[in-house]
Amino acid sequence: MANSYRRRGLGIQLMDHILSYAKEHFALIVLHTDTEQADCFYRAYGFKKTCLFPGSTHVLFIK
Repeated sequence: MANSYRRRGLGIQLMDHILSYAKEHFALIVLHTDTEQADCFYRAYGFKKTCLFPGSTHVLFIK
């Protein structure tokens, strides 16, 4: 997210919507990030650091 839009709660709103949808349709979410800020954000949502999937840095098992 662009710096000018950070700290406004937009990431939280977006992640809440993504997780709500994902719980209905997916068993896991895999992502890649390269910033410490994003790492902290995703870990706060329960994502775990991983290298299980090529190119990924985090995974969240939903089901």
